[in-house]
Amino acid sequence: MQEDELKNLIAHCKNRGGLNLSDIARWLETHIPTVKEWANGREPRRFRRADVLAKMKKLKEVVDSKPNGETIPTNVKMYNRSRYITELKHATFRISRASAAK
Repeated sequence: MQEDELKNLIAHCKNRGGLNLSDIARWLETHIPTVKEWANGREPRRFRRADVLAKMKKLKEVVDSKPNGETIPTNVKMYNRSRYITELKHATFRISRASAAK
């Protein structure tokens, strides 16, 4: 992992995608304080690095594919954000697996 690569991916998803640390934690299936540490430059443990980086790269692709980086539509209420992120993640990885099988 390049130095600060994860930190930069988190910053990109926050700034361009309008995501908060809670949304990113939901995507990565981890705790908010953990994501906060990563956003501040701490690296994940060695056995998790590859998995975390792959998931963040996929989230960056999702953010970059949305018009104006609007990852979560404005009509999604605050209390539905976690459900929306979870459904988006499942749909993204389901499509990804189907494409890889072809």
